[in-house]
Amino acid sequence: MRGEFVGLTDLTATILDLAGQDTAPAVDGRSLLPLVEGLDVPWRSEIVAEFHGHHFPYPQRMIHDGRYKLVVNPESRDELYDLDADPHELLNRIDHPELADVRRRLTRRLYELLVERGDNFHHWMSVMSDTGPLDHDPTLSAFERDAGVYGKET
Repeated sequence: MRGEFVGLTDLTATILDLAGQDTAPAVDGRSLLPLVEGLDVPWRSEIVAEFHGHHFPYPQRMIHDGRYKLVVNPESRDELYDLDADPHELLNRIDHPELADVRRRLTRRLYELLVERGDNFHHWMSVMSDTGPLDHDPTLSAFERDAGVYGKET
């Protein structure tokens, strides 16, 4: 049994690989063939999941690093679980001081991954969470930043 993080986006890359095609178009996924073949290949050390809401606009983002799971809830309280100590996620430890460094590390890493993916959820995070140093003014929307505030060109 293997322990690597895989997701649905890896299926596209895997199918392309099986067909002998270039896997580059599957930008969010990687072929699972090296894992199936038992090869020791570098793999992602965390996985990110996103929920966009279905009937209600209630987005969430999650990062899981193997031991800890952080869920960012803009409309509610964020969640942090130590899955070794609490595998059923019964105790939200988001405010526990002993996990403050873990919370900051996962928050920053999630923020970086969302920026890298072009997921605009990172704008919410930069205002509501300790994401570390920012490369933008969080008081401006992307529209204002790109078009110039109040229509002025930048």
